Amino acid sequence: MNKNIIYIIIAIFGVILVFNACNKDMKTNPNNTNEIYWTAEDLKIQNSIINFQNKIFNNTYKSGEELTLDSAIWYLEAMINFNYSTLDSSYVNLTVDTTFEFDLPINNDMVNYDDVTEASFAMEEHILNFLEQIPDDIKFMIVGDVRIKNADFKNGTTTITISTGYGSSYLPGPGWYNPFGPDDYWKYGDGPNNMGGYCAGPNQGQQTDSDAAMQIAYRINNPNIVTHPSYFTNIEQPQIMIYYYPNPNDPNPGDNYIEYLSLWANGYYECLNPEEMNVYLYGNLDIIEAERLILVANTGLNYEFAYTVMEGGFAAGGGSGLTLIQPYPRYGIRHYYISPK
Repeated sequence: MNKNIIYIIIAIFGVILVFNACNKDMKTNPNNTNEIYWTAEDLKIQNSIINFQNKIFNNTYKSGEELTLDSAIWYLEAMINFNYSTLDSSYVNLTVDTTFEFDLPINNDMVNYDDVTEASFAMEEHILNFLEQIPDDIKFMIVGDVRIKNADFKNGTTTITISTGYGSSYLPGPGWYNPFGPDDYWKYGDGPNNMGGYCAGPNQGQQTDSDAAMQIAYRINNPNIVTHPSYFTNIEQPQIMIYYYPNPNDPNPGDNYIEYLSLWANGYYECLNPEEMNVYLYGNLDIIEAERLILVANTGLNYEFAYTVMEGGFAAGGGSGLTLIQPYPRYGIRHYYISPK
């Protein structure tokens, strides 16, 4: 996508979203305008989820009753997030689990309520077991993203998966996208047993369980915002191409140095200096917001950012190879609980 188109989208939808926010039918407390309650849409969504949940938990569906695969995926994802998600960014550790899979029988794009019920119980058990294994007193599920693993398979069996983000350990006041300081020289990883850590300056050789990508993700994910109790539906993870996002503030285009809003360079960059770390921190914030606005433009829905994983790596081929820090953000539609969770 052309850079100018992206900036136009940001400008146009920034105005639209402000206008819509001002006109949204929120139920507010006249004594506290910051206290947000629910909308008519929130009530509709919550009733829909509860009706589905009661139907499968109480076995009130008819023998042989079916629903479309897309509907099953939406309801399973919405129900899991409704029951278990906590949209709170005050956590130290982000853990993402992608190990759950369930083979769901399908016939002409339809699935049986018996099989959907079995999938929902298996999914719930998996989430609770995984949460139990996290070695922290404070831990919670942030967002669960249910999707189809083999979407092109229409008859017989399809496999559904869930990618679930968990937060753990309380983070007291991390600040608002705190910039990197003069001693923040970071590697972006040497493998799962040594993520690189500090690569220069007075801290060199320390914190080898982290790297540049993880440090950037940490700041993006932890702006210390605790919202009113709410949950997400319609979870999306767009595929981001960093080369769509050139750095408009690059002083010397073409010199293979901070050319893009995230790291995308020919050659092996062993150590990122504080300037580069800040370019990629704020650059990835811009990428994540631009992708959110593209989702809004394509769907007409007010998507919000949930969390992101950032992965650094080195791809061989093409001469000297390619170094990159790739964002994997997830977004969702926020709904407020009709009564406290």
